[in-house]
Amino acid sequence: MRWATYFAVLASVLSVGLALGVSMPLVSLRLESWGYGSFAIGVMAAMPAFGVLLGAKVSSRMASWLGTANLMRLCLWAGAVSIGLLAILPSYPVWLVLRLMIGVILTIVFILGESWINQLVVEQWRGRLVALYGCSYALSQLSGPLLLGLIGTDHDYGFWVGVGLLVVAPFLLLGRSGAPTAESFSVTFADLWRFCLSLPAIAWAVALFAAFEAMILTLLPVYCLQQGFTAEIALAMVSTVVVGDALLQLPIGALADYRAATHAVPELCGVVAGVELGDSTADAHGVDLADLGVVRRQCRGLVHPVVDPDRRALPR
Repeated sequence: MRWATYFAVLASVLSVGLALGVSMPLVSLRLESWGYGSFAIGVMAAMPAFGVLLGAKVSSRMASWLGTANLMRLCLWAGAVSIGLLAILPSYPVWLVLRLMIGVILTIVFILGESWINQLVVEQWRGRLVALYGCSYALSQLSGPLLLGLIGTDHDYGFWVGVGLLVVAPFLLLGRSGAPTAESFSVTFADLWRFCLSLPAIAWAVALFAAFEAMILTLLPVYCLQQGFTAEIALAMVSTVVVGDALLQLPIGALADYRAATHAVPELCGVVAGVELGDSTADAHGVDLADLGVVRRQCRGLVHPVVDPDRRALPR
């Protein structure tokens, strides 16, 4: 196994997680300080999701034209430009377009990065190494709000930290081998619908994870400010929620290498998440919100390495 390539790809994807962890809460806090309401901030949070759909549609075709490694490098640099423009062009309509572009660009990075890692790992360690990827990415997202709390939200330093990370990351991929090859094809909504019909549990889990992650990084800081918390405490609470994502990835990834565990773990996770969602309406105090968030992210940590071990995002 190419360990140097594995950790280079891992580090490049982690830079994306840290850049998002720094920049996404800062966008929401900046919009809140400009007087925008929750709906406008929610629309802004939804733009990367539309970008995800576009990125998934074009990723394979672009990878077949440019090659996986080259496309990853170009997308990381394009992401750096997009985040830099957030600092240079403080305008709500412009930010909508930039957030859409960020969604497209970074989705391509995630698809190619996970495909590359899935091709590199050996079969007997697949669950553990995929879990290490998920755990590390969660920790990078956790570190983003903490870093933003340290450098402050009054200036644009958070955006420029994200730019620096995405500028440096492509150099880690220079000279790396083992990248997956891709055939040119386009994913349509009909393909997505067939996937949802054939694997409804996985489709529903993915939708829940995506929605919850977007809400945590964009809406939770604003909600905390509205409840009277300082920006530093709000960002720390965001990081606390992400802790749950990292705690159980590695142990469950190890269990996922034993096929007997892959059926029971998602069912247990669904029961725990349902109980916690019901309890979340009972109390809105900060400590309770953080605790509930940790448990829910633990559920995500349970499912990700179990669902992911045999996945191939790009055809070979």
